[in-house]
Amino acid sequence: MFKTLRSDFVTFYKECRAQDFGFYCVAAYLVFSYVRPQEIFPSINILPWTQLCIVGGLLFAIIKGTSKIGFAHVLVFIYFLVCLASAYSSSYPEISLLGWDMVLIWLVEMIFIASCVNNLTKFRLMLIIFFLALFKISFFGAREWVKRGFGFRDYGIAGPSGFFQNSGELSLLMAMLAVMSFAFICENKDSRKIYYWLPITALMTVIAASSRGSQLALAVGAVLYFLIKGRLNLKYIFYGVLIAWLGYWALPEEQKERFSSSGEDNTSRARLMYWKSGIEMVKEHPYLGVGFRAFPEYFQDHFAPYVPEDMGRVARKREVAHNTLIEVSSENGLIGLAVYLWMYLYIFTLNRVSQNIVEKLARPEYEVWRHTAFGFSMANIVFFIGAFFMSVSLYPYIYFMLAFSFALKTSLQKELASLGRR
Repeated sequence: MFKTLRSDFVTFYKECRAQDFGFYCVAAYLVFSYVRPQEIFPSINILPWTQLCIVGGLLFAIIKGTSKIGFAHVLVFIYFLVCLASAYSSSYPEISLLGWDMVLIWLVEMIFIASCVNNLTKFRLMLIIFFLALFKISFFGAREWVKRGFGFRDYGIAGPSGFFQNSGELSLLMAMLAVMSFAFICENKDSRKIYYWLPITALMTVIAASSRGSQLALAVGAVLYFLIKGRLNLKYIFYGVLIAWLGYWALPEEQKERFSSSGEDNTSRARLMYWKSGIEMVKEHPYLGVGFRAFPEYFQDHFAPYVPEDMGRVARKREVAHNTLIEVSSENGLIGLAVYLWMYLYIFTLNRVSQNIVEKLARPEYEVWRHTAFGFSMANIVFFIGAFFMSVSLYPYIYFMLAFSFALKTSLQKELASLGRR
């Protein structure tokens, strides 16, 4: 086992060495964003490393003439303009204008990845680095679950500082990782069995995190994966149902009780209250919403005083919508919701185009990319289900899915054009 791992690492290292400066910037960006060595070793936390990686990669791409902008970036820019308009028309402009550039930052990062990852070799290496970076998180989560004796903790599990420190957001990332990595590893003929530990540890982290939304999203995603992939083949239906049943069987009893009490416990009732309040906000401010990032403040001022007494403080505190679609529509109006859904659906379009290109290439060595694109689409479904219970419109999920799907499509298009010339 260690001999084959060593051989794979040597091959991976040699291929990375052959890449250009732009690829190194993307690799470093992923490491600093997800491994976060600047926090593990505070002595190196003296520079804005992720920003330097992005600026360096973009400058290199511009100089080399490889900068790339597509319709995916246009959509995100339109969404940024809607958020900006919502911020200026906000009921709380002092809050909305504080983070007015968040979507713009994601847009720049997407252009950075598209410009520096412009062929299949770079894309494969980038995806491996991304998976390795997240394996650090999934391994930590699986280890913590084992250490607690596979038991339940109501607080779940804390992730690294940043976007995934909260248990819910961490488990949603791991649920998407489980589907994406399984699709890539399963269909890659060069994969070793040991690499299946990535989706397995991601699954264990989802269970340990105690997030009902992410667990439901992963279960539905796994069943859909095998149903669609097998085209109603009984073998794949059996695999999908078996995995869902094993996942439910592995849940601690306390977590099963949480599922059985869904809709009746105070947490569920509070979230229903947030959703109803968000819908009322849309009715009152249908076009641009109550203001970019202004849901908590608006809820606190207009709805919290009318929360029933028996719900206690859980629904009275300043809170987010706990539903991404309600978050987007209440804060940025129906215009913002339309653009956001367009961004989401465009990910499926990109992956469908990638699958069609693989069919045109008609070579066995490209089949892994057809399954990878399919895995991206399934991960996108997992994200949608999980995001129905979280407010994550400004989190990395949809933006890195757009970036990865776009980079895969353009890399395959370049490969198709290259084969045509030859």
